Amino acid sequence: MFDLQSRLDSLVEYSYALEARYPRLKYRQIKLAAKGLKDIKGIKPGAKDLARMEDMLTKTDGDQDRIIRLATAMAKAITKEEKALRRAAAALKVIRPKKFAREIAQIFLAKW
Repeated sequence: MFDLQSRLDSLVEYSYALEARYPRLKYRQIKLAAKGLKDIKGIKPGAKDLARMEDMLTKTDGDQDRIIRLATAMAKAITKEEKALRRAAAALKVIRPKKFAREIAQIFLAKW
């Protein structure tokens, strides 16, 4: 079982690290990132991120297992944390149903 206080301490440290690495992110975005991005509506995905998600849906014909495999492969290839945040936001915006979109967003967030 994990210690709640140590988890909170690590999240606070993580938020400070994000703030130092990405000064363009707003405080709300940093705070959400530190919480595991339960709600990432404040992060705006770029056109390329939205296009990647739409292409993924087109390529898989909506098959959820294939979408999970493609999202996992895409997440492994991402090297920048900010990009992973934008892809997670794009997944929430493009993919339906919402519950499945959150699952895909968590794949992108799991790396960070």
